Amino acid sequence: MLGAERPVCFVAKSEVAAWPVIGFLAQLQRTVFIDRSRRAATADVAAQMGERLSAGEAVVLFAEGTTGDGTRILPMRSSLLGAAHEALGKGGAEPAADIAVYPLTISYTGFHGMAGGRVERAALAWYGDTELAPHLKTVLRAGAIDVELVWGEPIAMGRETSRKEATRRAEAAIRKARQETVSGRTVP
Repeated sequence: MLGAERPVCFVAKSEVAAWPVIGFLAQLQRTVFIDRSRRAATADVAAQMGERLSAGEAVVLFAEGTTGDGTRILPMRSSLLGAAHEALGKGGAEPAADIAVYPLTISYTGFHGMAGGRVERAALAWYGDTELAPHLKTVLRAGAIDVELVWGEPIAMGRETSRKEATRRAEAAIRKARQETVSGRTVP
């Protein structure tokens, strides 16, 4: 969905590269793969992401770092937001601009224009030990799925902005947008 809207690359766990069809498509989209079993992988991936950001590419990172049942936002991890600092470079002259981090909330709100709730969102989510093929079959049988994308205000990542602070701000924006989307009410 996002890749159809804009030229982006994603960050995904390394296992995705070996998946039939999906792995091939991920490689075509220039996905950055992270081997979560290697402790040093985070620094390597942050460096790769930093290079891409420096080159003007958009990198999509799902900072929850795992999948959930679609009914709530999981805590976000800050480690890969260090890629923004990688893009700014280490030492030397101050860069001309900060790196913008855009919080994005993706909410599945219903089917065929009919509002959905927790049960419907959980049915759409692929998480835990759920087998991929049966899950895809269920989702495809559901037909038209209503999805709302809410882009938050950009967070400027400069040399002085900590990745933890940027993550905290992004998580707060995503939680607020999610609550407003599923409840239909403005949250102060």
